[in-house]
Parts: sequence; C-alpha cells; structure tokens
Amino acid sequence: MDPSIKASRAEAQALPVGLQIGKKGITEQTVLEIRKQLKKRGILKIRLLQSAFSDDALPLQTKAYIQEVLTRTPALLVLHVGRVFTIIRPKGEEQHTPLSDAPAPASR
Repeated sequence: MDPSIKASRAEAQALPVGLQIGKKGITEQTVLEIRKQLKKRGILKIRLLQSAFSDDALPLQTKAYIQEVLTRTPALLVLHVGRVFTIIRPKGEEQHTPLSDAPAPASR
C-alpha cells in the first residue's frame, strides 16, 4: 500500500464529514464542490444520506455512488465504511498555493 494512502487512512478516521450527498444525488454542483474541497484540503470525507438511496440495495448503490465520484473527479478512494467514504487528491494533481508563495509576474 502506498505510504501516503496509509497515512491518509489514519487521518480519515478523525476527519469530520465535509460533504453530504442526498436525494438529488451527484449533480454537477456536487462535482464542482468535491473538486474545490480536494484542491483546498487534499482530503475529503463524504456521507451518503439515506435519502440518496431508492431501495434496500444499499451496498450496491453505495459502491455505484463511490464509483461515480471517482470517475468524475481526480480522486483516489482511501477509506469506505458504510455510507461514509474518504477520498484524496492524488499526487501530481495541482497543489494549493498560498498567495504569498506564488511566483511574481514577469515584468517587461
């Protein structure tokens, strides 16, 4: 297992839920919010609310939701327990750069 994922699993245990997905499912706005939070924090815990599910096929629907998030965002699954899962931004993705560390624009 990748050491960064192993460390992220430990961090995910204490992480508060950052996003909830409900009856509207995964909309374009949801995808944008996931991307924004991954860019800002690098790790995100998501809870699937009961209203997101249509019947008793909870495990199958949960996996389908997770797969859709992973397909539509630049993320890796770190941890999945029940209806809660944690994703991280993979290495090599754009890192959040504070303004003080940003390079100065070139002058002419």
